[in-house]
Amino acid sequence: KLFLGLILIMFSQTSISCTNKIPISRIEIHYVNVYVETLNDVSCDAFEKYFGQQFYKTINITEKHLLEEFLNNLNDRKTNVDNTIDTRIKIYVYYLNDKIDVLCMDVFGHVMINNEYKGIRNKMLTFLLNNCEGLK
Repeated sequence: KLFLGLILIMFSQTSISCTNKIPISRIEIHYVNVYVETLNDVSCDAFEKYFGQQFYKTINITEKHLLEEFLNNLNDRKTNVDNTIDTRIKIYVYYLNDKIDVLCMDVFGHVMINNEYKGIRNKMLTFLLNNCEGLK
């Protein structure tokens, strides 16, 4: 009976961990209209300060299907040698393990993650255009 009890406990713990496949609890997106013109390129770090809270919009996404789509689109990438972007979208990715990543994107889909250039994410840009009212 003890052996059967241990197997049931191990199985229930495995089942719980398998059902929680998304490591993200939510994403918080700060954005301005992609066609806003600025005198200088806006760095990822300067986004909130440059645009100010009264100018940029914020949305939070917690729906599982949208988080899955976000992760799938994040993996779609084209490489490019450019390493600077003119930020129009800043995304805070909150993970279940309390880690936070910061993604910044420009109007052309160029992405920086934690201040490191990561290439172009066209599907991610399309996802954001479809889910952020007023982005385009």
